[in-house]
Amino acid sequence: MILQGLSQIWPVIILSIAVANAAAWCYLVAKSRRLKQELAEHLLNLVRSFSHQRSDGELTATIDERIDSFIADISDVLQNSQDSDKRGELSRRLKIKDESRPYLKTHRFEVAYNVSRSLIEIYPLLGIVGTVFAIWAGLSTSAASDSDKIAIVVENFGVSVQSTAWGLLAAIVFSVLNSFLEPGFERLFQYGERVRQLVSGAKQKLSLEALPGNDHEHQTASS
Repeated sequence: MILQGLSQIWPVIILSIAVANAAAWCYLVAKSRRLKQELAEHLLNLVRSFSHQRSDGELTATIDERIDSFIADISDVLQNSQDSDKRGELSRRLKIKDESRPYLKTHRFEVAYNVSRSLIEIYPLLGIVGTVFAIWAGLSTSAASDSDKIAIVVENFGVSVQSTAWGLLAAIVFSVLNSFLEPGFERLFQYGERVRQLVSGAKQKLSLEALPGNDHEHQTASS
């Protein structure tokens, strides 16, 4: 009876998982945009005084282009050892503006994305499980003869086909969806790693330059 019940409701279970998964993908899209926006605002706070994009009214580029531009601004300041004013301003802003560190907040998002992406491969297996339940329910029934068992298997065949169909359809739909969303999600992960390394390196480099005696040594080397 349990197997028979599972075989009957299995298509509904697959469909319910797919609906929940669709909601999860919507959450991932919204969360990705929010994380990128927070990262862009954080980088703008770090480079506001010397950025090529100085005001919000001038920020007509996409969010990815803005992040790339802010990363380039920081790299330019670090590479230009002659511009002590910008380097000093960047060092000051890193000390007082880098407390939130949004570039470290992508771990949970990455876990959620990996789970949603893994379900794409699971849907066909769920369809096969529904088919197995339907056949197993027929063969394990207490019917008197083999012909009766075969009749029950045939009766359950329609439900098993539904399970397989829903599983394959969900896998196809979410595979196509992932092909569109994956590049943007991967860029978010890359931004987090790039900014983390850049900010860490900038803090270390600018802190060493601020040590007593380093300014004199730098001026001597320059002269």
